[in-house]
Amino acid sequence: MSKRNSNKKHHKRTSQSVVAMQESELPSSATREQKPTTLDVILKYNGVFALIVSFAAIWISQRQTNIAQATLDLQSGNHEPKSQMADVYPQFVDFLDHERSDFAGINQPLYDSLIKMSLKTPMLYINNTGDYPIDSIKLETRFLEGILNGKLDFDFNNPPSDWHKSLTPVILKRVEKEEIQLPQLWKPGTGIQIPIMKGLIGQMMRVQSKTLKDTSHLGLFEISVFLRCAGSSVYHYSGQVLKYPCIWKPSGFSEIECQNFLETYQEKIEFGPIVPVNLKNVDRQTFNTRIFNGKSFETSKLN
Repeated sequence: MSKRNSNKKHHKRTSQSVVAMQESELPSSATREQKPTTLDVILKYNGVFALIVSFAAIWISQRQTNIAQATLDLQSGNHEPKSQMADVYPQFVDFLDHERSDFAGINQPLYDSLIKMSLKTPMLYINNTGDYPIDSIKLETRFLEGILNGKLDFDFNNPPSDWHKSLTPVILKRVEKEEIQLPQLWKPGTGIQIPIMKGLIGQMMRVQSKTLKDTSHLGLFEISVFLRCAGSSVYHYSGQVLKYPCIWKPSGFSEIECQNFLETYQEKIEFGPIVPVNLKNVDRQTFNTRIFNGKSFETSKLN
């Protein structure tokens, strides 16, 4: 009986040993779940990375295409600037009493010398109402018509056909073109002040009388504005024209002085906030008056 108990104890120990051996032979959780290597991670997520890289490449390509297209549109002039003429200087109230003179029975501002005109330089105020910055402005100034404040020396009812040729010259250059490179970008939502004196002087010098130098001249000038977006090579017409009247005496605007001015004048451009719009469209009345280089009569016969 003791032998049987001994056999049972031996069998129990043997079973426990087998179980222990079997358990020891089983891999541990740490052994079963090995830490993945960098290569494993790369291989596992290679598809995700490839997809992200593909989307990034497509986005960059589309971005470059859009930039190239925008640059091409800008250079070819497809982006059109927008502007609005707001005001001019000087106005009638800006002239003192001694800076005015009687013209056709009306007290009017008068420029009797180039120096005085420089002290009250004619200015045009424009607002950038578009979406693009502007880096250059081109002005075109044309003389339209004028009046001489004097008396006729021939029969009013039967004037000679070529009477005006002896008093006012034939205009050979009908327009003064001035291209102004702005010192900084003219941003959208801001205003700018541009001198228009250079174009006026160029046309005044050409149309004024060579013989009636002390006779006041009233000229009506047309000023057109063209704008160029930054980065573009194309100017766009602004769509607005300024009709600017000016009274002067040729004795204070000699050809030599005017020519020196045109060669040495430097524009002073000023930037600022949006300028309130004060310009109004006024219907022009047509009088039977002397028109430079055209058949008409002077103001003294209208009174």
